[in-house]
Amino acid sequence: MAAFSVSQRDAIQDELELLRRNNSQTEHYFNSHPYEPFFVKNLENVQGDERDVIFISVGYAADESGYFAMKFGPLTKVGGERRLDVLATRSKNRCEVFSSIVGDQINSRTRG
Repeated sequence: MAAFSVSQRDAIQDELELLRRNNSQTEHYFNSHPYEPFFVKNLENVQGDERDVIFISVGYAADESGYFAMKFGPLTKVGGERRLDVLATRSKNRCEVFSSIVGDQINSRTRG
């Protein structure tokens, strides 16, 4: 699994730890691939890891008032497109994207 930032990675790891602690039936999933163990990494650290399927978490959303800041962390910085390319190519077969936003919410404010 890959997240777009360190804070998102940490939040996912915390939730997975709770899930694993509270539901022992999930351990089979996390331990079923001894040569390619499940990982959670941020965008900058996923390079070099390949898996059949990469789960991508897009952890950006509108705030409580509905304002969407259009800030996507390392993706909107110089070289962000290369980081995204590296992330997408870590998958041998497919990427599964999880997001609380839809494409219509992204507009030209992402540039500039």
